[in-house]
Amino acid sequence: MSTQRLGKQQELESQFRFAVAFLDAALNEGPTVKEILDEGKFTFPPFVWSRDEYLGWNATKYPKERGTKRRELLRASS
Repeated sequence: MSTQRLGKQQELESQFRFAVAFLDAALNEGPTVKEILDEGKFTFPPFVWSRDEYLGWNATKYPKERGTKRRELLRASS
């Protein structure tokens, strides 16, 4: 197995192991995120973040009002 593929597999496994440890800690009043990271040997992929992409996404997402119920009482004619 190539070292690049092995590295990707370790990154993927680390993400799942961290998610399991984090959920267990959150549901059972376990260790903090810092403690989880200090205890486990995790290898995460680089965090690629673009300010311009975030601002573009933020400008196009739906407003908070979307999905709220607006009820109108209609009078039925007799």
